[in-house]
Amino acid sequence: MGYWVEADYRLQNFGGLDSVWGRLEPVFRMQQTFRLNQGGSDSLPSANTQRADFGLDYNLPHNVRILTSYARQFSSTGNENVWETGIVYRFLFPAWKGK
Repeated sequence: MGYWVEADYRLQNFGGLDSVWGRLEPVFRMQQTFRLNQGGSDSLPSANTQRADFGLDYNLPHNVRILTSYARQFSSTGNENVWETGIVYRFLFPAWKGK
């Protein structure tokens, strides 16, 4: 069980949506997970965990996004730094036929 709170802002006011700065999106996230039982094969951390992330997303044309983030994770099993990078491609399919 857990939750996260995320805030981001796309910098489109600085040169427009398709400018170099307009494609940049800073992101801040806080998340926390709680273990209800110690057994189980879920993907939750093995102890109660708090994590703070800061990242920069860059939106490329054609629904491609480059994600980068740095996080600091705090738990009773040890604190650690977490660095993540990724590329996302968003597939769009129509739900029904248009007019």
